Amino acid sequence: MGWRLAVDIGGTFTDVVALEEATGRMHLLKVRSTPGDPSQGFVEAIDQILQAASIPAAEVAGVFHGTTVATNAILERKYDVLGLIITRGYREALECARQTVPGEFGDITWWIKPPRVVPLELVRETSARMDVQGREMRPVKPEEITAIARDFKARKIRAIAVSLLHSYRNPDHEEEVRRLVQAAYPECRISISSEIITKRPPPRCMRVVSMRRFGSRAPAAASRRRRRFRACPLPPLCRARLRARLPRPTMPS
Repeated sequence: MGWRLAVDIGGTFTDVVALEEATGRMHLLKVRSTPGDPSQGFVEAIDQILQAASIPAAEVAGVFHGTTVATNAILERKYDVLGLIITRGYREALECARQTVPGEFGDITWWIKPPRVVPLELVRETSARMDVQGREMRPVKPEEITAIARDFKARKIRAIAVSLLHSYRNPDHEEEVRRLVQAAYPECRISISSEIITKRPPPRCMRVVSMRRFGSRAPAAASRRRRRFRACPLPPLCRARLRARLPRPTMPS
């Protein structure tokens, strides 16, 4: 039994809570976030609450970490320009979305949609297709995907998302598309929807493009957080457990 720390990094403040497991005693602390390097505020929050609550570092049994940095980046549109590869016939999937309009029924006559996460001119279609059972209807054409990858490279689109029909049933096509794109454009960062969501919910396409768009910021942030955490005055086992929970930086293959 010891102390558990929970750190939440927000855009303005970083909150930290210390809970003593044996008694339920709790300490709260708020420090300024460091947007340029969120890992700095993360470590400072731990240091300050250990001092303020007179908690010996050796008694910290666990650290939990959450952040709204990704959410803020999406809301503030601070992310890379992104390309999308999708099944032929579904190029306008993000444009159509759920067809919901805020307000009364008649408001559709004047409401203007917000900018799409991926503009229509950066959506590319592939003829490859699976049926609803995950059986191949049309295979992936290597020359088609290679041409798409080279087009994105020429446009300097460094982040690419792939969302193909029924990939939750069978991810083979998405995985093949990823392999071909990486072979033709190894510097790009690519995400496939079958690794983001393995079930059928409608926002699968939106989820993968959102994840990929922010993904360019996440690897560097995770790397900095891990480096700083090594210097934290916490027991080695506690540091090891937290490092296992932190998102690992991903690099292009």
